[in-house]
Amino acid sequence: MVMGNTMTGCSNIQQIFDLKGSMINRYCKPPKTGGFKPTKTIKDLNLLAMNKNRLWLNFRQKDQERIIRLMREDVKLLEKFNLMDYSLLLTITENDEWIKAKNRVTGPVNAAIREELL
Repeated sequence: MVMGNTMTGCSNIQQIFDLKGSMINRYCKPPKTGGFKPTKTIKDLNLLAMNKNRLWLNFRQKDQERIIRLMREDVKLLEKFNLMDYSLLLTITENDEWIKAKNRVTGPVNAAIREELL
């Protein structure tokens, strides 16, 4: 089985996280000079700390449900082959189309649309 690279064609990468859902040994110490490079893969505890300063994880309910459903399907496949290691590679990118749409939606008439985007 060959796994494809889901980051092919990604631009404006803000950060990459390797998430295991554990808190044991799941922190990368930041470099002494500046922060992490955007393409440095960091871990669960880094995401929790960074999400306090810049809200990256703000999914709509239907997106949360879809992500959880897909993860459950992955777990079933791993169980079928008696495998136990699971990791989610999460890449945060700037979405130029979303930024343009967000900037176009202003004023009281579009308050509901703006709320949906945010």
